[in-house]
Amino acid sequence: HSENWSGPISCCVYIQRIADISTAFKYMQRFQHFNQTTFHFSFGHNLKADAPKPANSLRNCALNYTNTEYVLLLDVDTIPMPGLYEKLTSLVLNSTEVKKALDNRTLLLLPSFEYTSEENQEKLGVGKDWVPASKEILINHIWGIKANSIQSSHLRTSSEHLGDAHYSEWLTNASASAFSIPQSSVGVQNVAESDQSACSFAPFVLGKREGLPFYWPVAGEVGKTLWLREASLLVHRFAVLRDYFVFQARSRSGNDVDERLTLAQTEEFELYLDERTHRSNNGNEGEPEPQI
Repeated sequence: HSENWSGPISCCVYIQRIADISTAFKYMQRFQHFNQTTFHFSFGHNLKADAPKPANSLRNCALNYTNTEYVLLLDVDTIPMPGLYEKLTSLVLNSTEVKKALDNRTLLLLPSFEYTSEENQEKLGVGKDWVPASKEILINHIWGIKANSIQSSHLRTSSEHLGDAHYSEWLTNASASAFSIPQSSVGVQNVAESDQSACSFAPFVLGKREGLPFYWPVAGEVGKTLWLREASLLVHRFAVLRDYFVFQARSRSGNDVDERLTLAQTEEFELYLDERTHRSNNGNEGEPEPQI
């Protein structure tokens, strides 16, 4: 999946045996596009085979070792649209509005899409890792002559396969490089009911590295969703990039198992948020919101 990203990558790999490091290096040597990738290894020898993998701890490790001014947060099964690194680099360098927004705690979200079914993907005659090269081609697979072959991911209840109004706005938006959205569109308000389907957007974001929160290290994918809530409480704003997107390599997100916090985890997370917001410097809270 890194073939679509020509910039530097920080990646943390989970292993359970020392021998897995040698296996990983042999795999990496087969691909030239890994030459800008920094790999880190997390050793989980004390975990049971069926135990949830410490995904957020791996994300924190990868984020901790980034050394660029801006970072794009993606998962290992997320494929960038072709040329995304060059497009985002050009956007940051040439758009004063976008750079100002990033430098003033605005996180720029990238909508995520997936195939509606493996059967539809086969009918299109494309490889399993094929990603539309542009927003125009993507829309053609949602509304056009190849309609209903692609849908927004992490959203399971929409009859139009588009999710909420903000996905629809993204599909039709032709004005600014990005459009602002309220915090309620990205972060769950009720932590006790937090799960992947409760959020309009997954936390695939472009942001300024300085000041980005780390992920709450709870096992399972629900911790990734909670990252958005923490970011909003730390006075981050949100906007959606108009022309760019990412793709889920796996088949439908609707096949995922819903994850919810236990009561004990909910209480622990609330205490964690209280401590984080208490320590946080809220000096930027009163500044005017950058217009993009």
